[in-house]
Amino acid sequence: MKRGILHSPVTLPVSLICSPYISTVLDQFTSLGYVGPLKVLTQAQCRGLLAEYKRNDYPLIPDWPKALAASSANVFRIATQVSILEPVKALLGNDVILWGSYFVRRQPGQQHPWHNDIESSVLQGKTVSVWIGIDNTTQSSALQIVTGSHLFHQSIQEVRHLAGVDRENAVTDEVMRWAHERNADSKLVIPEIADGDALFFDGWLWHASHNIANKTRTALLLQYATPDTPIRIPDPNNFEWPFKTLQHPKPPCIMISGSDHFGVNRIVPPPPSHDGREMYTLTNQIYTIDIPLASDDKTGWKPYHIFRGSTPNLQGLTCHVSALNPGQTPHPPHQHREEEILILLRGETEVTLPDLASKGLSTTVTLKPGEFVYYPAWFYHTITARGDVPANYLMFKWYNRNGEKAEGQNGGKEFSIPDSQFSKKKDQVHKLEYGKHTVADYYNDKRTEKLFYTSRVFQAPTNCLHALQCHTSVVLPGGGYASHMDAHDVAIVLLKGEIETLNERVGPNSVIFFPAGQLHDMHNPTQENAEYLVFEFHGNHPPPVKRKRKTLWDKMKDPKSWRNKFSEITNRFR
Repeated sequence: MKRGILHSPVTLPVSLICSPYISTVLDQFTSLGYVGPLKVLTQAQCRGLLAEYKRNDYPLIPDWPKALAASSANVFRIATQVSILEPVKALLGNDVILWGSYFVRRQPGQQHPWHNDIESSVLQGKTVSVWIGIDNTTQSSALQIVTGSHLFHQSIQEVRHLAGVDRENAVTDEVMRWAHERNADSKLVIPEIADGDALFFDGWLWHASHNIANKTRTALLLQYATPDTPIRIPDPNNFEWPFKTLQHPKPPCIMISGSDHFGVNRIVPPPPSHDGREMYTLTNQIYTIDIPLASDDKTGWKPYHIFRGSTPNLQGLTCHVSALNPGQTPHPPHQHREEEILILLRGETEVTLPDLASKGLSTTVTLKPGEFVYYPAWFYHTITARGDVPANYLMFKWYNRNGEKAEGQNGGKEFSIPDSQFSKKKDQVHKLEYGKHTVADYYNDKRTEKLFYTSRVFQAPTNCLHALQCHTSVVLPGGGYASHMDAHDVAIVLLKGEIETLNERVGPNSVIFFPAGQLHDMHNPTQENAEYLVFEFHGNHPPPVKRKRKTLWDKMKDPKSWRNKFSEITNRFR
């Protein structure tokens, strides 16, 4: 089969989707039928997805193979993360359902003939597919598309049927001839694409693949639609035109944005994310926050999901960033089982803390960029944006099963214990309580003779953890540490400068997460200092106590020791 012309579209950053240039993106999608490649996943996320595909240990997928996200919390998390969901919403609007999700694997030399996805070939509504390279993705194994073919509103299967050509004999030259009969400007595009890159394309776009590389390629296909688009399962015995679909069962669709006012699809809840074996085990994570974040003028508050899962030390851990308009609050004062850290990145906020009233203190505290607060479990709190610009803040929330609320338990009874008072002696250990901290107070510029140094903010046990430790780190040019693994989980918020970790260069306003047992490193390849905030989550069980070895005198003083020795002697003479 003739490959045609290799075409390399300009890679568009995700930030472009949420910028004034959105009209350019929409124009390309409208005229050509696709956008990309866009970088949407980190290498760590690709490795995690590949490992999940190989394990194949997720629960039974309901009804059909394309419902992976309805069963796998990991795939659902990927399908709803901001780097993917925001472009989809820009193309479809705010009301979006996720109806298709599955892994696509192609062996060396394997072809997937030219086709349209049957579920997308409907005149009502609109669909967008997101094809993401996971492993061994190159131009030699990438998706092939015919630009402008989405405007035909005629599937390639119907065109083949009318021409009397069967599925396997529709070669690329013939397909392009059919396309040029309908649009002389249509082109064959084979994008330059790598692992972690995605193509966003209209459901009507003609596409195929031919892996001419010598390695097996794995991709993840996510498929979205407006809720008025009727999605039905194709008849597994008939993939040719005219299409036949099953009316029952309707495939499970997940509402991931907005609402459904049509009722033409079967909407199911997302998979469990906090309890049970469906919880995704986190791997190394890197995510850069594009400050300032776009806010929602209708609701006044817009959260952006970053990651969610379990770790060796935590039953559940979530991380997200939010944009909150001035004068707005996301919810009334509330409490929950999770412990929480809130870091202000932009703007100004006021946190409301009703539990402080019992101490005779003000129940409102002002936060400015570079400041953060810690809320213990079951501590009442909320936040309100002040000033002239939307507030952007980052949150970590976590829990363990041993952190359930005891009868009569209430937060806010004590305050943060300074690090100087932290002791390993059992009778002197205090649980960490609410506290506000300013990151700049803990940097020490006088120790610049070192290439890497830290300053502790606090360390204390919590309701969920044996110890929660927080410290600031400064990495001078050329500084860092070699690859290693920790027994605790580590969350890092990069505030200034750039660092290199896991073979990726990371800039300011980035979140880095290393679960316990995962190899990681750190290096500053620039000529400027890098400054970041670190949170260490130490397991929910105290370390084993080393017993003091008994001396001979201790044994002689122990009556039990004498009884045991006497029994041993008498037993010899029996």
